[in-house]
Amino acid sequence: STQSTWVMAQCLDLHNQLVRKLIKEFQGFEVKTHGDSFMIAFSLVHDAIEFAIQLQNELLNVAWPEELLKAENEFDTKLDSKGSVLWKGLRVRIGMHIGDPDVEVDLNKGTVDYLGPMVNFTARVEGKARGGQILASECIITEMDNPKIKRVLSQSFKLKPLGPMLLKGIKNRQEIYEIVPIQLQERTFAPVIEHICEECHEVITCQRCDPEYKDPKKRLLSISASSGVSYRISI
Repeated sequence: STQSTWVMAQCLDLHNQLVRKLIKEFQGFEVKTHGDSFMIAFSLVHDAIEFAIQLQNELLNVAWPEELLKAENEFDTKLDSKGSVLWKGLRVRIGMHIGDPDVEVDLNKGTVDYLGPMVNFTARVEGKARGGQILASECIITEMDNPKIKRVLSQSFKLKPLGPMLLKGIKNRQEIYEIVPIQLQERTFAPVIEHICEECHEVITCQRCDPEYKDPKKRLLSISASSGVSYRISI
C-alpha cells in the first residue's frame, strides 16, 4: 500500500542516518549503497567490530514509526530477562571478512569501488547471518588475536564459534564465528539450514529453500572486511 511504502521509506532514511553517523564515528568509508544495503570499508579491525556492535545497540534507540512497530508483530519491542530492550524496529544482519579487494577508481565520477573474491567472500558470510546477528570469518578472529585489540573489545562482546559452514562458490567449508554484543547476548537465532543443489552442487541458503528464513522484509546489513558489508562492510 501507499502508506506502508511511505513508512518503509521513512524507516530506511532513519536507518541510513544512523549508519552514516557511525561510519564517521568509527573512521569507516562508505564504498557504495545498493537498495537498503551498504558496503563499508575500515582500515582497522577493531573499528569495524565496534561499528557493528554499536549499530546493533543503537538501532534499538531509533524513533521508529509506530506503524512499523505494529507491523505483524515482527518489528515490535521485545525485552530480555532483565527488562532491557532486546529487539525493536528494523533488524540488520552483518557479515565480516578481511582481505585485499580489487580496487576500481572512476576518475570521472570521483568514486572508488571494491570488487573481487574478497568482497564476494564477505557477501557469503553475510548471507549466513540472520537479522540482528553479526558473523565474522576466521580471518577476522585471527586479526583480533592481538593483546591491545582484545583489551579494547573484551568488555563489549563475546565470541561464539559456529563451526565450519559451506559458502556458495567456496570449495571448502569455512569456520564462521558469531560476535555477540554483551547487551544483546539473550538474542537467539534459528540455525543455518544448508542445502546442496543436486545439479550444480552449490550450497543454497535462501527464502525459497530454507524453511527457517522468515524475514524477507527486514533490513539487512552485511559487513565485509578488507585491508584497505543486507549490507557489506569492508575492513
